[in-house]
Amino acid sequence: MKRSALGLRHVLSVVGLLIEATAAGIVSGAWLERRTRRAVEGLRDHDVICGYGRVGRPVAEEFRAAGVARVIVEDAPAAAAAARERGEVVVDPPGSSARSSPRWS
Repeated sequence: MKRSALGLRHVLSVVGLLIEATAAGIVSGAWLERRTRRAVEGLRDHDVICGYGRVGRPVAEEFRAAGVARVIVEDAPAAAAAARERGEVVVDPPGSSARSSPRWS
């Protein structure tokens, strides 16, 4: 009897960890989406940079140095992450994923 109770305890512990990890990802994703949406909606007279690659990255740097408000549209996860690390506001282009609506990130 003790063995099955111990096994059940481990199973429930693993299930709890999985639920916690899933919830944390959902919550942090929702927080990032909400923060980005507010940042974009608060912009006026801003420029849009399409892509954060070979051309977009130096353009964003020039705009930052000049104090120009900007949003970067980027669908490559690695490039989007690099832009976010530099403090850029990044959105996914519509149709860039399985979703049919734009994703704010």
